[in-house]
Parts: sequence; structure tokens; C-alpha cells
Amino acid sequence: MEMDSNWCRPTPGQCCRAYRPTIPDINDIVDNLNCTAYLVADDMKIFSGIRSDIDIDILQTGINTVARWTDKWHLKLMNAKKCKTMTIGISYAGPAHIYHLPTGSASDGEVLTRVTQENDLGVLIDSDLHFENHILEKVKICNRITGLIRRNFTNMNFQSFTQLYKAMIRSHLEYAQTVWSPYKVKLIDEVEKVQNVQLKFFLVSDTYLYRRARGDMIEVFKIIHGYYDQEGVPRLQLSLYPNARGHDKKLFKLQSHLDLRKYCFTDRVVSKWNSLPADVVNAPSVDAFKGRLDRFWSSQEVRFNYKAEFELPLNYSIVCWSQTMTWIHRPLWPSSNSRLRLPLIVLRQD
Repeated sequence: MEMDSNWCRPTPGQCCRAYRPTIPDINDIVDNLNCTAYLVADDMKIFSGIRSDIDIDILQTGINTVARWTDKWHLKLMNAKKCKTMTIGISYAGPAHIYHLPTGSASDGEVLTRVTQENDLGVLIDSDLHFENHILEKVKICNRITGLIRRNFTNMNFQSFTQLYKAMIRSHLEYAQTVWSPYKVKLIDEVEKVQNVQLKFFLVSDTYLYRRARGDMIEVFKIIHGYYDQEGVPRLQLSLYPNARGHDKKLFKLQSHLDLRKYCFTDRVVSKWNSLPADVVNAPSVDAFKGRLDRFWSSQEVRFNYKAEFELPLNYSIVCWSQTMTWIHRPLWPSSNSRLRLPLIVLRQD
């Protein structure tokens, strides 16, 4: 700690006055960085999009800034081996750069270990964002817990097994599911096998595919209605045309070329959210939203068959803004051959 210069040591005959210490503000690190940083508990994450060698230098400068701040406040990073670097998504076309953490033990600093996956807050994140290792590990844990229940509990009734299932098994498969929600058929089958085993114990419940979609809608409702801090949640862009058919909180769907973007949270929730009626979207509370959503989706076949598709109502429209400044409205309705016809109705603005 540093002492404020406005306070001095007492001289003989003067009353003792307490020192006013200057406490370091952890937010100063983020304010002095040119790249993005997140602070979570006692961890710090620095990241930046790498498109050229200039971005590499910016990220290395951010690491040096953090090292200088810790040295200033005598909070030296004693164990540099815990600091790691990982590339997420499509890698930069150039050679893999080696980042260094400035320390007093080495002239150039210690080399940060490059990894392809890392456990962060209970989720095993990999470079490709497939979460395959995380899902398989959770399925393995649930299977072990199922065997534990079968060996140690006998003559269980429906109520007892349901409580054990929700507390010891479902909690593992639904923790942070918004982050690692699978889209590959192989991984979806692995997750649903856990529940298929429970059917032998007379348990009938909604599929995990349906429950993940339901959880996504609840998270979107909380984000749209301001239940979360807007600086710490994914950015959901509202539609530019609130007067479109349906509710007034529709989301704008970006065009995606890769599955990495197509199945991320901010993209996969748009179609389902936009298809909800206004009374569901504008529910007065989270509990009211859950009840109205369950009633609206009560006839979905995917609730009991995870291989089925979500049946989205066709009473909502796709709107966009063309380059010729014309309003393009594409109403959807099923044709006689069970396909969707997309006639264009162009209304030019005078």
C-alpha cells in the first residue's frame, strides 16, 4: 500500500492521526488496456481478435500492462505456469505466436503455455468450441451416479427417485447448458441416453433437447427485460422494424456461414424467440414467462421425442432492408406440396 502525501507522521506533543492508505482499484487494469478483459473472482481473461501482426502486439502489450500493474501494487504473479493462452475459433493464418509474461526471473519473461482446452468455471472449453470432451465427461459422471443410486437405494417409489434424479443427475447435464449446448447428432444422442436409462426406473420427463431450448428462451427473456447486467451478457440485437407482425421485441438474425456462429447462443435463439406470441414475450415476471411458454409449447413433439423438430408457427414474417431502399415483406404460409412459398411483396417508399 502507498501512503497519502496529505498525511504525515505525528510529532511529539501532537495527537496521533491515522494513516489513510490508498487501496488499489482492480478496475484500473481494465481501463488501461487496449484489448478486452473480463474479471471473474480471482481470475482475469484478456482476449482480442487476431487478424494481423498488429493485433498480436496489442495483446502482448496488454499482458505487459497487467504485469506492470501487479508490480506497482506488490501483487506479483508468483506462478506464471497458471497463466495460459488459447486460440478459439479459426486461427490466424500466420505462425502461432509465443506470448511472454514479464517476470524478474527471466530477461524476456516466461513463456505462456499454449493449450487447446481449459476448464473454466466448471466448463471444459476447447479451441473449436465443440464441447465434445465436456459433454462426454458429464455423461460419464451421470452414468456413474446412476449406478451408485441403483446399488444403494432399493424399493424406491416415483417421488424418491425423481428427487434423486433432479438433484444428482440432471444438475450435471444442465449446468451452463446455454454455453455448451450441442448441435451434433452424436453428442445429442449421448446426452439423451442418460435419460433413456432412467426410463427403466419409470421416469418420464421432457427431453434434454426441449429443456435446453426452454432454458435458452428463459435466458433471452432475462436479457431483454434487463434482469442481468447488460455489460456482462451476450449482445442481442433487436430488430430494426418493431412494427413487424408478432411481438415488438423481435431479434435481428445475422447471416452465418460457419456452424461455429450458426449454433452459438446469440444466433440459435432468434427463430424460436421471434415465433413466440406477444403475451408470452411480455410476461410480467420470469415465473409467468415459464408458465406461458410451457402452455404455448405444450403440443411440441420434441418434448418426448428428441429426434423431432421444433414446430415453429408460420404467422411471423421475415423483414429486411434492401439496397434499393424498398420495404420487403415475405409472409410465409404452407403450400399444397408441404413446402414454404416465399412470394415477394415490395412496397416502395414515396
